[in-house]
Amino acid sequence: HQPVEEAAREYLEERLGRLARLFERLTAVHAILDHGHGEYIVELTASAPPHHRFSARAEGAELRLAIDVADHKLEAQVRSWKERIVDHRP
Repeated sequence: HQPVEEAAREYLEERLGRLARLFERLTAVHAILDHGHGEYIVELTASAPPHHRFSARAEGAELRLAIDVADHKLEAQVRSWKERIVDHRP
């Protein structure tokens, strides 16, 4: 793993910040960015109490695209979980 460029770091923090606003119960969000064989690999994990863990992985030729895909996958998991625990009564 290598240090991430500042622009990529800010973009990633912006995307993950949206996820935290989507569901305030998230206690931690971690990202692993890697580059190998001409592709970027992005692994995102998030956790929420009591013992829920969400994870997503994406690969792509462009870092931002891989971040977007992984973020979308993680967001879908969190939304699905949130909908299951939220009371839907009128």
